[in-house]
Amino acid sequence: MIVYAGPAAAAARRGEFLPFPGARSRCRAIPYPGFEADGGDPWSATYGRPGEIETGVGPGDAAVWSAALSRIPPGKVLVGTAAPAESVYGAASAAVAAARELGRGVVLVETVESRTAAAPGPDLVRVVPWESAPDFWIRFARRPHPSGVALPLLPGWTGTEEFLQRSLSAARSAGASFLAPFELRGDGATRAAIHADYAKLRPEEADAFFDAIHHRDWETHTREARAGLRRAAAEAGFSTRVPAIAGAAEFAGNARLVEAFEIAAETAGEPRASDLLAAARRLEDLGRDVEEVARDGNLRLLWPLDSPEGRIAADLFSARPA
Repeated sequence: MIVYAGPAAAAARRGEFLPFPGARSRCRAIPYPGFEADGGDPWSATYGRPGEIETGVGPGDAAVWSAALSRIPPGKVLVGTAAPAESVYGAASAAVAAARELGRGVVLVETVESRTAAAPGPDLVRVVPWESAPDFWIRFARRPHPSGVALPLLPGWTGTEEFLQRSLSAARSAGASFLAPFELRGDGATRAAIHADYAKLRPEEADAFFDAIHHRDWETHTREARAGLRRAAAEAGFSTRVPAIAGAAEFAGNARLVEAFEIAAETAGEPRASDLLAAARRLEDLGRDVEEVARDGNLRLLWPLDSPEGRIAADLFSARPA
């Protein structure tokens, strides 16, 4: 049960947020402070079946959100999670509208039942976290706008090869744009909540699953599940990332290069991975069209052409040095 407790301020949090691959951002707008959806929570990296939830309701006025978002760092804006009563209160819709008016790309996180009044466009991506309810994919397929699904990687359950293959098939059939993984903390409370949810769905397998969720090495199995999803998705030709987006005041080429840096960072060791992510942040701050810089033959002014960043940019824009 969700109790909408009353008005809340327009909350725009600064930081480094990476709820899903492709959704890295330095700002999150929170339309419903205190709201927790069932299942995996990409913000806290926990899992739960909350009973009664009391949530605040952010402003339904885009102008109020615009004032809050005008002070955030450059780059895409995360908005969410939009609560099921979004069609009544409109807090997430107002936050999305404000970010788009400021020329920013938006990654909007919704529950499967949320209905946010935001028209599709190249500056907006919708993401719906997976729920364990057996009818999740049926309900997802009824959504009116294109969306992707975020799948929590749960050892012994959603992280198994069989489940990942089924999920990719279901995602394609339901019209999902992508199936992006996210990871949870392996603390005792999270594991207990996962086991309790699994036991309700498959009571005959609850004892066997107890060992899988409590006694296996969490990090190892999560890492294996992430690699397994990447392989299976590549074979199926299905994306596991939130796609690159650019707002009206941003450059599409820069967004694609940020994505290329992030993809390279996923498989790079340290300190190279951190260097690539730092380059992505600097690119967001640049304020220049890097694709135009490449066309003019001036990529060397941004990175040495023999550096990893320079090679990635040259490959992306087909501006390889002579």
